[in-house]
Amino acid sequence: MLTEADMIEAINYYRAGDDDKLLELFQRFDFYDWETPECNEWKKHHAQEFSDFIQYVMAILPTTSTPMINVLALCDNYIDLLAHVPAAPDLAIQMIVDFWNRKRAAEEEDVASYLALLIKNPDGERVAEIAQGAIGIANKLQGDGHLSANPNH
Repeated sequence: MLTEADMIEAINYYRAGDDDKLLELFQRFDFYDWETPECNEWKKHHAQEFSDFIQYVMAILPTTSTPMINVLALCDNYIDLLAHVPAAPDLAIQMIVDFWNRKRAAEEEDVASYLALLIKNPDGERVAEIAQGAIGIANKLQGDGHLSANPNH
């Protein structure tokens, strides 16, 4: 369970610009651990600093190992404890959208690369046709020339 001392340690890493230690400490705890009565008191008294901290952490969280549900849990702070921070709903939605776009782009690139390999395989008679069903990824493959260059398509 996250304590106020843990949270202040994370804030100090943030202030010092030590992203490696910040992420290591941050990821040691479940995202729901950031909602403890002890920590919530500190957040209320340091709302703007905690808001800045969350925004920074959200921008450096690795998309491959961070589930979207964890991002939403962090943004819940803007509904309760940080609701009085100017433009709280706007900050929350901006972080969600930015993280989603980074996560989606990374995952789409991985899938598109793999599908491109399959398309190049001469034994894949319907690979290009089936790959077109991957929403968003088909457009990337088309733009990269993988779908139009396939002799089987």
